Amino acid sequence: MTLPSLPSFHSATQALSHCFQNEPYAIIGSTSILLLGSTTVHDDDIDILVTRNQTSHFRSLLRTHPDFIVDKRTLHTIYNSTPPIVIELLTPPFLYQEKYDANTPVIWVNGVRVLEPVRLLYGKCRSILGRASEEKKGVDAEDVIFLLGWLAERGKRIGGKELGNVTGEFVEWFVRRYGGGEGWKRVLGMCEGEEGGAMVRLWGGVLSSDISLTENYYEKCRCE
Repeated sequence: MTLPSLPSFHSATQALSHCFQNEPYAIIGSTSILLLGSTTVHDDDIDILVTRNQTSHFRSLLRTHPDFIVDKRTLHTIYNSTPPIVIELLTPPFLYQEKYDANTPVIWVNGVRVLEPVRLLYGKCRSILGRASEEKKGVDAEDVIFLLGWLAERGKRIGGKELGNVTGEFVEWFVRRYGGGEGWKRVLGMCEGEEGGAMVRLWGGVLSSDISLTENYYEKCRCE
């Protein structure tokens, strides 16, 4: 499958910004990673978080822009590039599992609203556990490592509450399987030389689970 180009994604997000302006939306998924500086395109769609019960409103805004096409019957929406970019409008709780409303933190990237990167990291850590294919898990892992680097370069340090259900055991599992240990250490504020099992004890167990989770758990279960 031929994927849209990186410039097409940037043009599409600028068009979205023009349509939505100060409406409470946020770019998530692979396109958010591109906006933060990645140059690797993995998908043919843009995932956009919108507030609950407002999907019709946002789709009506897209209809006003000449570069977006909304099918009258199916409501399938694309940005008219070659090849086209699919526009996905997502709302909590069914199409997006985390809380999202007008007060959810975002950052602005060249005039485009992007979900706050720590929340992006948490979402990627959740999604990797529910992926059916190794290919999709690998893409999520690349995005996690990219986000760790992005946060570390900006001196961002995060604590357990910010990562929700991402536990020390998850970090160990991720590093064993995909690497990225240095990125985790920098973002989690660990001292140089702390390896492996030390990750379970972050901040006196703030990130540690109440139960012992094995690698088999992460292979078979979604993060609840």
